[in-house]
Amino acid sequence: MTFKHNLPVLVSLAVLCGAASAESTLELCYQKANSEAEINACLKQELTVVRNEYRALVESSQKEAGERDRVTGGKNIIASSLEKSNVAFDRFVTEQCNLDKAIAGSGDAGVAANLSCQVNLLYWRMGILENSLSK
Repeated sequence: MTFKHNLPVLVSLAVLCGAASAESTLELCYQKANSEAEINACLKQELTVVRNEYRALVESSQKEAGERDRVTGGKNIIASSLEKSNVAFDRFVTEQCNLDKAIAGSGDAGVAANLSCQVNLLYWRMGILENSLSK
């Protein structure tokens, strides 16, 4: 099985997660890569970018949650809920992406599955956080 055959599975995961940006990133990584190693390098680069965006969003979300708690006189109810949600999400990403890696098998295919899973789920979570805090 060549590395190009994994694209439909990875893109399907992106679509299921509602991650249009992740889907296009996966497509670009597969289109411009000539080997599984190049795909993984591309995915690692995208993961670095999305992790930085995610961290910035989490930080601003924490500030927003703290501000809402102060305005409503709450006792860090929103901030505490956000923190618990973030911890649970981090565990979910680890376990789900390990599952995707196990399904894809060892070697570069498993690495690509794990990386693309992380990219997909971070984009998905960013959409959820942006939607939740815009209310």
